[in-house]
Formats: sequence, C-alpha cells, structure tokens
Amino acid sequence: MDEAVGFATRLREFAEEGQVLVNGEVFETAKEQYNFQKLEPLPVRGSKNTLPVFELLGKKRTKL
Repeated sequence: MDEAVGFATRLREFAEEGQVLVNGEVFETAKEQYNFQKLEPLPVRGSKNTLPVFELLGKKRTKL
C-alpha cells in the first residue's frame, strides 16, 4: 500500500488545478470508458524506473 500512496502523491504533485492524472494500472482498467492522453512518464524517487502517466480527458460517448 505504501507504493500506491507514493505514486498517488507523485501524480498529485504534478497535476495542475482541475487536472486528473492516473497511472498505467488505472488507465488499463478505465480505458474502455474514458478518454486519456499519454504524458511523459514521471521519475520514481529512489529508483531507475518511471511511472506511466495518463491525463483523463473525459468520458467516452456511448451509442444508444
């Protein structure tokens, strides 16, 4: 859980007011229902890895 909280904190630090940023796991879960824009990955403190970042653009329209 500490890792998830750390990732959420990093995303919040980089988000502008009113902007919703999500990681790759949330993107994979929600990509069928929402539109996202892929952003530059964020460095992970204390690691050589990066965190994939996606900006939520809005809900996809559905056919009636």
